[in-house]
Amino acid sequence: MNSKMIKAIDFFISIFIFLISLPLTIISFLLIFIFDNSPIIFRSDRIGYQKKSIIVYKFRTMNSSNSSGVTLMNDSRVTRLGAIIRKFKIDELPQFLNIFKNQLCLVGPRPENIKYLSSNTHYFNYLNRVKPGIIDLVTILFVNESQFLLSEKHYIDEILPFKSKIHNKMYQKYSLTDFLLPIILTPLAIIYPTKVQKFVIKYFVNSKYIDIKEKEYIESFIIQN
Repeated sequence: MNSKMIKAIDFFISIFIFLISLPLTIISFLLIFIFDNSPIIFRSDRIGYQKKSIIVYKFRTMNSSNSSGVTLMNDSRVTRLGAIIRKFKIDELPQFLNIFKNQLCLVGPRPENIKYLSSNTHYFNYLNRVKPGIIDLVTILFVNESQFLLSEKHYIDEILPFKSKIHNKMYQKYSLTDFLLPIILTPLAIIYPTKVQKFVIKYFVNSKYIDIKEKEYIESFIIQN
């Protein structure tokens, strides 16, 4: 499908999701203000289109400034309310502001922390072709990332290059299926993460985005049995 058509569909679906999620956005805004005080919005410097810096908005879910680029399991910085917001991905809702500012798409690779760019710029060559987004198949594959991450070093040394390898392959021959599947699967991944992850792994193998060895590597720690 023509890339302009995909972009148009992406934008109109974004407007639809924004409108139906607006009540939840307002409620979350008020709950954070009541229980966790201000600031309500967390701003993070991320890698945008053509590797340029952008500020990405999220609902604040932590007590302290996020000095680390990743969140680990039982991270002490996450508030009680923040844990619920993160579980259901509600913290991502303010990123519709980034979509309306033409910095993000709905479907696209998650924007990584800008601090990872300087020593790993080749990882992000896919951003010369596509804008980052809120959801994609790699995001779904790593939906429970905080449950197996050991440290930020683990993320930088293993997870980041693995994600980037898939992104660089997938966005070279980006298809309508690659675009539509995240929209369909993201709500299901929150409820049935393991089943959806297994489906995505099978799809990646069939699409030749990963090989059998990489499939086994993913399944060894991502799939929670």
